[in-house]
Amino acid sequence: DYTSLKNRVWDTVIDVPTFPAEIVEETIDVLGDKTERYVYISSGSTYDVYTDMEEKYLDYCWTKLESERVSWKRF
Repeated sequence: DYTSLKNRVWDTVIDVPTFPAEIVEETIDVLGDKTERYVYISSGSTYDVYTDMEEKYLDYCWTKLESERVSWKRF
């Protein structure tokens, strides 16, 4: 719920990964134009999802990568 944040202005917004990507997009919708700097912190790029990874990590990696792509497209 972003109700208490909608009408405020921020020097910097630091967004630590949230899933799914729709949540990242919603956060950017609400806070993206209310800040001078939007910082999205993620380590998703450190995973090579195209290699033979253990199945239990694949969903996590793909979801994280999708969230990163949302922020890249918006900024």
